[in-house]
Amino acid sequence: MSPTDLCYTPATKLLPLIRSKKLSPVELTKAVLGRIERLNPKLNAFCTITADAAMKAAREAEQAVMKWKKLGPIHGIPFSIKDLNFTKGVRTMSGSHIFADRVPDHDAPFVRRLTARQAHFRIADRAHLRLGFWRHLKTGCLADFLHSIYGMLDAAAVLSDAIVC
Repeated sequence: MSPTDLCYTPATKLLPLIRSKKLSPVELTKAVLGRIERLNPKLNAFCTITADAAMKAAREAEQAVMKWKKLGPIHGIPFSIKDLNFTKGVRTMSGSHIFADRVPDHDAPFVRRLTARQAHFRIADRAHLRLGFWRHLKTGCLADFLHSIYGMLDAAAVLSDAIVC
């Protein structure tokens, strides 16, 4: 499967491939990071990418698969977290430069639950959220321009909101 195909394959189809050792969490993570690296300069969908942490966790997830350890329900599947949600040790701007230096000392409850269920890693923390963006999308002077590039907006949504790009 090509890296692009991996990025469009639903998690429900990736999980059995990982569990049966036909797909490596490392390979999947590299594919997703590569896609983010290619598209994020245009789309600006992520403000903080935790690539090193994601690759480290992918290697740990792969080791667990290879050793037939008990796996969590989304084991080996990379995911992103919106910039509104706290993640311990990672800058959380909440879509505003006012909080440019905020680094929480704790995870949001759902982040703790994902980690506790052996999701193991985040591919990219901090999917962008721009304050007031949607109001301007529908009513602002940029509305016509933004609607004319709907495909790019749709791609940004895929990058920032999907479990796997």
